[in-house]
Amino acid sequence: MLRSSRIRFSGEKMDEVAKAFADSTRFFRNAELIGEGNFGVVHRIEDALGRSYAVKVTKHPNSNRLIEKEDGILSGLIVPAVPFSYGTGLTEGKKFLVMDYIPGVTWEHFIKESKALRDTGIRYHLISAHMYFIDRVCEILDELNRQGIGHFDPHPGNVIIGESGVFVIDFGNGSNYHPQTSKTEADYLARELGWQMDLLKLLFQSDLNPLQEVLKRSHQTVEELRVSVMEVLVKERKETLERNGIRQEVRVG
Repeated sequence: MLRSSRIRFSGEKMDEVAKAFADSTRFFRNAELIGEGNFGVVHRIEDALGRSYAVKVTKHPNSNRLIEKEDGILSGLIVPAVPFSYGTGLTEGKKFLVMDYIPGVTWEHFIKESKALRDTGIRYHLISAHMYFIDRVCEILDELNRQGIGHFDPHPGNVIIGESGVFVIDFGNGSNYHPQTSKTEADYLARELGWQMDLLKLLFQSDLNPLQEVLKRSHQTVEELRVSVMEVLVKERKETLERNGIRQEVRVG
């Protein structure tokens, strides 16, 4: 749980970070580009004590408001599975956001690696792994929604698989969540899961028609989607194992 015992940086600290970011040899070392989007870039940096942070910097001052919005979202959340925001600062007219650095690989990377594997024994483990990732992402998004925040961009590149668990990152498209007046988070997630169908079909050795039907439905909440999806996947996993002569009790959660 990264968020426990975290304290927001003071204004003086953020000024120090801004100066150091302009001259990384003074305070930070081993700066590493770890991500880039349409509006900003993200660096992993270390302070003099070897503590790592992720710093998102806007590409242009016109995008500064997006950093402020993301900081506003993260600073108000009580969800261990999202990065903690230490605050924002300004360097050379561009806003930056200092957050927890979460080591690991993206779910997108894991999917690409999974598609390349053909070993039957490994495939059984991958089925369980991806079921777990789907389950955890649903739980995280559901908790965000309960706290009044929608992520609205839950693609696999915004999910980190690390030693300490599954994390949802990049709230650049996030906003206050009002399911009664906007497209629900579940609709966005169903779309993302639909894009994973080729991998899931490969792992389960099935057309997964029941899952495709579930993803076409409209779900009011992520929890409703989670229950429907996991019911299908548990059944399909059991049948996949039995087709290959492996019998074991299947449990999720």
